[in-house]
Amino acid sequence: MAASSGGVELMRQLLQLMLLDRIEESRGPNTCQEFMDPPYHQLVDARIRVINDEYYHSPEKESELVLKEVLQRLRISIAILSKNYSSSKCCLNELVQRWECKKTNGQTIIPIFYDVSPFDVRYQAGDFGRYFNLHEMVRVDSNTIQTWKEVLWKIAG
Repeated sequence: MAASSGGVELMRQLLQLMLLDRIEESRGPNTCQEFMDPPYHQLVDARIRVINDEYYHSPEKESELVLKEVLQRLRISIAILSKNYSSSKCCLNELVQRWECKKTNGQTIIPIFYDVSPFDVRYQAGDFGRYFNLHEMVRVDSNTIQTWKEVLWKIAG
């Protein structure tokens, strides 16, 4: 599907920087690639700067510092929430950082619910919610878990 030149220009104006989350799916390694490749290439073809995990998780960089720096520069970020997203403490911590950037810099966060309902994300229910029980079992700090839940509540609002 080709974008019109007016549409491409509008996208370019609206989205100078974008962060695409990884999808942590249990159905196999091709799920992420199959889902993300088309929009990734369309954005790149439209000359929109796309920043993904490969950008800030390189061995020569301190990933936490680079991530924080990247997140602070974003105007818009897309959080792709899958049913296994909450299994990753890293993903949840990144989402909290994005929310902080929203509060301090006015960043827009666009959630995409991939194979999970907004209800399950908001209320940490179903497959999405079972990981919170596991985080509690491995003694993740209760304040950290509460912060994750509050941010997810707001994101899925």
